[in-house]
Amino acid sequence: MANNEVTTKATADTVRYLNPRVEISETEDAIFLAADMPGVGSNGANIELNDQILSLEGAVEKADNRPARHYRRRFTLTDTALLNLDAITAKMQHGVLQVEIPKAQKPKPRQIKITTA
Repeated sequence: MANNEVTTKATADTVRYLNPRVEISETEDAIFLAADMPGVGSNGANIELNDQILSLEGAVEKADNRPARHYRRRFTLTDTALLNLDAITAKMQHGVLQVEIPKAQKPKPRQIKITTA
């Protein structure tokens, strides 16, 4: 079985996943992913974070003469202590799934007051 195929035992149907093209960029405050999933709406997209694996999935149902399409791409997030995983946001716009992974706030230096006993 090819690396991007999944067979379900219940129906023995093979689902072929397309690996969407993903642009990754980074700023001082966040990491951004933009995955091309033409035809996928926000209801057809799914994002899951399990341990350190971020999965992006999308599906377009079969319509008229067009076959169904399934997209999937997985990323291993390293150095998760540097990321704010609870604040991940995403939006779907014109067939592009846009994901923002904020970086954790770095502790700011502070003065500690010394008291006498």
